[in-house]
Amino acid sequence: MATVAPIAAGRPVFTNDHEAFRESVTRFIDSAVVPDLDGWRRNDGVPRSVFGEAGAHGFLGTAVPDRFGGGDAEDYGFLALLIEETVAAGATGLAVLWALHAGVTIPFLLDHGDPETQQRFLPSLVTGAQIGIPSPGVAVSGLPGGRLADVLLVSVDEAVNILPTDLAGVRIGVVSGNLGAPEAGIADVDVTAAPSTEWTAVPAKRSAIHRDVDLWLAVAALANARKAIELAVEYTGSRKVFGRPLAEFENTQLRLAELAAELSAATSYVDLCVAARAQTRLTPADAAAARQVTVGLSDRAVDQSLQLHGGYGYMREYPIAQAFADARFIRTVGRLYSDPRQAVAERLFEIHRAP
Repeated sequence: MATVAPIAAGRPVFTNDHEAFRESVTRFIDSAVVPDLDGWRRNDGVPRSVFGEAGAHGFLGTAVPDRFGGGDAEDYGFLALLIEETVAAGATGLAVLWALHAGVTIPFLLDHGDPETQQRFLPSLVTGAQIGIPSPGVAVSGLPGGRLADVLLVSVDEAVNILPTDLAGVRIGVVSGNLGAPEAGIADVDVTAAPSTEWTAVPAKRSAIHRDVDLWLAVAALANARKAIELAVEYTGSRKVFGRPLAEFENTQLRLAELAAELSAATSYVDLCVAARAQTRLTPADAAAARQVTVGLSDRAVDQSLQLHGGYGYMREYPIAQAFADARFIRTVGRLYSDPRQAVAERLFEIHRAP
């Protein structure tokens, strides 16, 4: 019978320090997220306070130099665990917000911001006093975290601009009743009327943002696949058909074993990508490939798990129903920023041309 190992178990990229961090994150999620998650979903977004609490625990800036209040770890494995544990608790929308804030906005400023810009924004982003979200354009429908953002990284053509959302002309319209990840604080954002003199231009290409979006969505999608498989293992072990647990049927075992094998392979690849990002070696094409693979795996895992749940899988009180919707949310967010197939195609073309 296929089983799913604990998140950090047997993964070479994780050390005892990562395991201790994971345990801290789990306690935080259990006390500060899980009890209020249903209410946040009904209210279409997490409160700002959860970012402040995460910042106070040091979860948002583990790879940030200590001069900005960060953990100075130079290791993105800690952020990967934060995202994975949040998805494991069922809060996929919040995990995506961690990804966009701590995995995209903060690293972008570290890599491309000048000292003045870094000092202006990084300390408050690390503490969670401000929330930063990348925007793929000046007018975007369905931006995760749009209703919470204090700072936007706005991609315009091949440039990136930093834009505070309290400027006149920034319009944010809350999106309500989203089926997938409703706690993500989704909003329609329009900054076309904001005075351009208040924008802070950063000399960097938008591909730097897309690479990190792809990487962290891959981490979230992989975690959602793991969650779906765990739910299937749990349900089929307790559900009896003709007097036997569903897990004892050969078809059930084969389907779950296939998914577990795919999960193991994808996990190894994504872990390599996370390590490469810390070493500034991750290419946009490799990150896009990671997202393409893991999003597909997440879709297959939730589909299979839902089918194994039978009619119960379509009932919202069963966690697999939310995991199913969350898988589609992750895919949609990825499409909002870029098309991974284009980056992969460009990489294959480069390989073909190489001497």
